Amino acid sequence: MIPNIELQSGKRLQPYFDRAEPQRQGVSALEQSGEQLARAGRELERQSQPVNAFVKQHEHQLKLEKQRTRYHGLTL
Repeated sequence: MIPNIELQSGKRLQPYFDRAEPQRQGVSALEQSGEQLARAGRELERQSQPVNAFVKQHEHQLKLEKQRTRYHGLTL
């Protein structure tokens, strides 16, 4: 395979780069909002972990209690 010298040098791509928008400085309001939303989601997840563990433990206790009090029919 013969390498394409134009692609390697970037000469062929330069017109596309010239027409492209210049890189902007800073972060847009939409990007800031997205970052804040992601940060809030991670914080909410972190805070909910102990609650989720408590709920799971409580559900397990209810399941055990239900098994102990289950009616199994007449015993003679």
